[in-house]
Amino acid sequence: MSPRRPDRENSRAVLIGVGAYDQHERLPHIPAAANNLTDLHRLLTAPDGILKPENCWSIADPDSSARIGHILEDAAEQAGDTLLVYYTGHGLLDGRGRLYLALTGTRPDRARWTALPFATLREAILDSPAATRILILDCCFSGRAFEALTDGPDAVLGQADIAGTYTITSSARNEPSFAPAGDRHTAFTGALLATTTSSPGLPLDDLYVHTRRRLRGHGHPEPQRRSTNAAGHVILFPNTNPAPPTIGELERTLADERRTHGTDHPESLVAAQKLAHGYARVGRDAEAVELFGRVFAARRRVLGEDAVATLVTGHDLAFAYRKVGRDGEALGLFEEVFAARRRVLGEDAVATLVTGHHLASTYRKVGRGSAALRLFEEVFAVRCRVLGDDDPATLNTGQQIAESYEQAGRVEEAIQLFEKVLAARRRVLGVKHDATLNTERCTVRARAAARKRGIEPAG
Repeated sequence: MSPRRPDRENSRAVLIGVGAYDQHERLPHIPAAANNLTDLHRLLTAPDGILKPENCWSIADPDSSARIGHILEDAAEQAGDTLLVYYTGHGLLDGRGRLYLALTGTRPDRARWTALPFATLREAILDSPAATRILILDCCFSGRAFEALTDGPDAVLGQADIAGTYTITSSARNEPSFAPAGDRHTAFTGALLATTTSSPGLPLDDLYVHTRRRLRGHGHPEPQRRSTNAAGHVILFPNTNPAPPTIGELERTLADERRTHGTDHPESLVAAQKLAHGYARVGRDAEAVELFGRVFAARRRVLGEDAVATLVTGHDLAFAYRKVGRDGEALGLFEEVFAARRRVLGEDAVATLVTGHHLASTYRKVGRGSAALRLFEEVFAVRCRVLGDDDPATLNTGQQIAESYEQAGRVEEAIQLFEKVLAARRRVLGVKHDATLNTERCTVRARAAARKRGIEPAG
């Protein structure tokens, strides 16, 4: 089978890293965990990466499984093409050989109650409609603490078998995975990242082999792999950004699906949705609006008004309306989808927050600045709590609030927030990322405006 890239629009990733532990005398801190997340996120969401930044979530030092669950359930549900789940931290086995993933407050002798049961993570992955599921565990299994365990690593890897999932674990023996003191990354993730840098564009199978060879050469524990589907040909870290499917290819795919399944079949509607995105990508906006509208109507009729897929298309249609200047229709539909997502998915759901952010942007576009700022601040508070202060989506909303402050004449507050977002984007995305450079320009502009008003900005 030929190597393939995941569909950027329909793929999701959740990166979990736990480096700080309350019980650090029994679970040593792993300073490299934070760098693992930062550098993986940067590669996956680069301009030529497989994921849009807003579809790749980093969860650093979670203190409860609920925080992970909020994000993972949403990502798993949204992923239609590829779902990637990564964990770095301490892995624990209980006396029965069951695997738990340590959190900041985990007590090793009370893993059942204070850690994340791997079975829970497994079920979330298993329930995802994603065509390809990839699980990477960079953790020790701490099997030495459980004398009764005789086949530790095999038992753990068996637990990690998930139908239709490609699984890589960082250690093959009943011993901790290696995190060299002072190194930027843990041994396994460092080898993985080094391989992607030296040999970009490798399919998963080859990426695993090269990573294992690199670890073996440094005398580190060798990883294990299980593949229960054909995911080995998927490319997680591309070399280049190949041209997306042409409109002609997308139109032929839609025609084939309709001929095989019928116009309103879910597969036909997925193909139509992709074609609508294709139209939008090449500037054929009127055709995009028309096709999104037809898919939306069909999904409401076939799946129901509150179905997740229906709401996805409703959001896309509202965005397309706004792009062609049909702001009134965009506003009404964003309000409808936002209300439905709050009702169906909950206020903290990632998809709900995405629609809330775009609804606030539309309020601002039509001149309803006060309503925009209130909603931006609401979304920002929830994103900080659910996603974390440094998540790209959180920073995007913070940027919009700063711009709203600037428009409202609250220039000192604008500068303060611009500078906070700028520092975080430099740290998370890098100094040359487009979003970082945009915030830098906004900060300079706001400071210049303050000086014209006789205000000398702090710093």
